[in-house]
Amino acid sequence: MRATVFAAGTDAPPKFISLKWKLLCVAVTLLALFFVFRHIPPASLLATFRTMRVGWFLGAVLLYGLMFVPAAWRWHLALRVNDSVVNPSATVRFSIIGHFFYLVLFGGAGGDTAKATVYARRYRLPTAKILAAVSLDRLMGSGALVVVAAIAFAVTGAHGGFAGTKSLGISHSAWWLLLLLPIAVVALVLLKRSHHESIFHRFAVAFLDSGKRLVKSPKIVLQGFFCSVLMQIAINAVLALNLQAVSHAPIPWVQLVWTFPLITAISGLPITMAGIGARDGAAIALLGWCGVAAADAEAMSLLTLCVSAFWGVVGGFVLWREPNTPAR
Repeated sequence: MRATVFAAGTDAPPKFISLKWKLLCVAVTLLALFFVFRHIPPASLLATFRTMRVGWFLGAVLLYGLMFVPAAWRWHLALRVNDSVVNPSATVRFSIIGHFFYLVLFGGAGGDTAKATVYARRYRLPTAKILAAVSLDRLMGSGALVVVAAIAFAVTGAHGGFAGTKSLGISHSAWWLLLLLPIAVVALVLLKRSHHESIFHRFAVAFLDSGKRLVKSPKIVLQGFFCSVLMQIAINAVLALNLQAVSHAPIPWVQLVWTFPLITAISGLPITMAGIGARDGAAIALLGWCGVAAADAEAMSLLTLCVSAFWGVVGGFVLWREPNTPAR
């Protein structure tokens, strides 16, 4: 078996994620799954899977793989801004490897740090510099989620999709989503000013510093944003394909299109293992408001996990195939 071996003499790798945080993620995941399966009879869920249409699921698997094209493009742009590009092949490989780390290291923070560290050691580059590229990659994608979500809310609102869900308090406007941006900025600033050298502190420092570089590169911003929009559309389409695969009842697409960006955002929070539990709970709650059966929503969530895990295995294989010596 081959695996990447870090060379001596380079800067020490940052700590990916603490044991306490891992245990907390495991605990939250198990608790979330307990509440999910407490309200879904296993027989109902099994019946849903027995009648699933495999073609739609395979379409989701293929589409998820195609999503690595804009993902690699955006990663390449981030590396170029930080003067760390090696070659397109390396960019594509480490985009897929990054997904493997995302799955096994409990989300974006640990996964991004691992990808940056392995990339830096493989090509003898400063780890801090690649961390800045990783955070820049995330920065270019952060606005796309808000924009795609706002469009989805607008589409549903324009077709009266919120008429029966006034309790959500979102039937008139989706502009409240824009509050997420200043909240995120404040959180990053506070993390940067903190003296605790955690992974989140380092991520915040690199994230904000990379943002300053983006201001000076408007073409990079536009290209990165375009890639991010394609990725958001793709992941939302994966959810839709998986829901189509398991649901035999008419699906009110216009009424529920707004749920997909929120399910994606919630599943990406670094509080559970690979979004397990968080994605399930969000899917059942949000799709349930739109009339989708809980068993169908949970089956969609589990199929999405299978899609993500499949490409995570591919990423692990790519990592295993990486040469065991740093490139010269």
